[in-house]
Amino acid sequence: MIQDAAHAVGTEFRGKRIGSDGVTACFSFHPIKNITTGEGGMITTGSDELAEKFRLLRFHGVNRDAWSRYGNVDSPRYETVTPGWKYGLTDLQAALGIHQLAKLNGFIERRRRLAELYHEQLAGIDGVRPLGRAVGTSRHAWHLLSSRLKPTGSDVIVIGSCN
Repeated sequence: MIQDAAHAVGTEFRGKRIGSDGVTACFSFHPIKNITTGEGGMITTGSDELAEKFRLLRFHGVNRDAWSRYGNVDSPRYETVTPGWKYGLTDLQAALGIHQLAKLNGFIERRRRLAELYHEQLAGIDGVRPLGRAVGTSRHAWHLLSSRLKPTGSDVIVIGSCN
């Protein structure tokens, strides 16, 4: 199973951060997410076998990265052992992500306060009901705030941002 955690960076479920329990999870660092690298993402996994496969796939299926090809080795040779893609972050993107990660708790706290404000303000409007947290969520990242509208007999889900 692979968790789609694109919106969940910083979320905790039953006291554990999403992506920290060994289950494979994919996070997005798109500019509108809770933290960004300009684009790109991250995969977490508790499987050494999957981690190695992901490392191969991220750079054209090449079995040695630049550090191991051009470091203190006898030869810069490498093999392409499987078809892959070009999914690496640049150094600049990684630097941006490291600094964004350091601010994640503050970003989530700001979004929590905004979500609380939305819930308070929408509570008095007939036919509008913000959707709550999933049972077991101990910390919500509040990337989006979804609400249910009940206009004249039909349900409509509205998704808004807590930016």
